Amino acid sequence: MVNSRRARAVSMAIVLTLGAVLASGCGAAKMEQAAGMMELPRQTGDIKLPVDSPFQIASARRNPSTIASTLTFQLPVVPNPAKLEMLVTGIDSACPLAGQPQGATSLLVNGREVTSFTLGPSGIGLTYRVTADLEPTVLKPGSNTLVLKGAPCTLGLFEVVKISDVVVRSAR
Repeated sequence: MVNSRRARAVSMAIVLTLGAVLASGCGAAKMEQAAGMMELPRQTGDIKLPVDSPFQIASARRNPSTIASTLTFQLPVVPNPAKLEMLVTGIDSACPLAGQPQGATSLLVNGREVTSFTLGPSGIGLTYRVTADLEPTVLKPGSNTLVLKGAPCTLGLFEVVKISDVVVRSAR
């Protein structure tokens, strides 16, 4: 009994440490619930990324066949400051219990991680507007790539989220 408690405490410490390490490499995603929102509001100068139909990251909680998706997009000019916004819906959590280790979805722009987020069990069935500020050197004029990649929790399970709209816009 004591060993199992110690093991759980160690595993939670590892999860918290890993979360702190992941968060330190990039800015924190801002999340707000976006009930009923099917598309992000547009502003002058926005660049809508080519999401023809919603896609999921990862494809399943256990043994997913896909855990990442890549979107390529063109920028005639780089907004400065820039931010990335997307609509994300929770399909399945890595662990059904709040406070337990959760998977995450990481966003990489041109090979650099810009943020990651976790919806967790309370986010299943809800849509969120996720926003991340982009450093001026991340984007470039011409061809760019956005990779959305699932990361498993310490148990090897993935959070499944659906991405339905992605926009790059000026942060002003």
